[in-house]
Amino acid sequence: MGKQALAVKYHNDVNSVSLKKFTAKELDILIAIMGRMRDHGEDEITFDFVELKKLVGWGKHDNDMFGRALASTYKKLIQCSIRIGNDREWTEFILFTEYKINLDKQIISIAVNSKFRFALNELSSNFTRFELEEFIGLKSSYVKEFYRRMKQFRSTGFWRVSIEEFRRMMDVPKTYQITNLDKYVFAPILSELGERYHMKIQKLYEARGRGRPRVSGFEFTFDKSPLPEVSEALPFDNVTSVEAITLPVSEAKDLKAQKHKKVQGDMKFYESRYRDRTIRVYDEKFQRYNYLKIISIEHNLDGIVSVSVQNMDDDYKNTMHFDSVRIWDGYFKKYAV
Repeated sequence: MGKQALAVKYHNDVNSVSLKKFTAKELDILIAIMGRMRDHGEDEITFDFVELKKLVGWGKHDNDMFGRALASTYKKLIQCSIRIGNDREWTEFILFTEYKINLDKQIISIAVNSKFRFALNELSSNFTRFELEEFIGLKSSYVKEFYRRMKQFRSTGFWRVSIEEFRRMMDVPKTYQITNLDKYVFAPILSELGERYHMKIQKLYEARGRGRPRVSGFEFTFDKSPLPEVSEALPFDNVTSVEAITLPVSEAKDLKAQKHKKVQGDMKFYESRYRDRTIRVYDEKFQRYNYLKIISIEHNLDGIVSVSVQNMDDDYKNTMHFDSVRIWDGYFKKYAV
């Protein structure tokens, strides 16, 4: 059965939720529902079985079986929650609050948690986007889980993550050693995505004095896939100061040349979109990239955005200032990893 073209788009915070306990087909159902709910804004959405079956390529005609698959998907979903905040203060909530299945009418109604509506509606920044058809075409649930994280970094083609965070995101068993990761996680990823996206996986090591160094994380590089939404970002003009960070000469000239441009209307400010994220900025002086973790961010009444960052290599702290949320968001889009 053919699949209807659909672009899935949701806030990056959704990628903090591990969905590995879902089967590959349950993931297809969930992601298809999220894709259809995008930009609706309602508290409850009703789908008919025929539409969902087309979206996920469900070829079976047994509606009872399809209903059981929907119920199984939701039961696993209510065990998942999104966490927003930092180590000192956070909010945690489930994505959907209830569902109703009617096998006679062949419909399912899903209620959206009001706290979750931000993740599916009016997204202009910090979102993950991909084609549902490509997602459904992937076989392994590990590959599907990796794919949606990879698409979060589609504009940079680069993702660096600690081994602890990678295990959590992918729900990798604690018993898995590196050899198990290579065999059961990375091998399927390279098999399904390697050639298509020119995927490369590099292990990062932590020096431990004597003995064999421990793997501390992974660095993934892949083909960039810039999307039309990226062009919505304004040029990075009116940055009042970016202390201790040296921008490339060409960019510095562009910033100076664009100073006279009028800043367009500002965006809504959501601190949780940026806090605890990392930006990757090239330091020309030392010919290297600095990885800067955002430890706090403030937006005052004058529209100035102050971003405090900490260098992940030497823990050096610094503050950057931007003349508006829109300018900061554009800068963040370009350098976020």
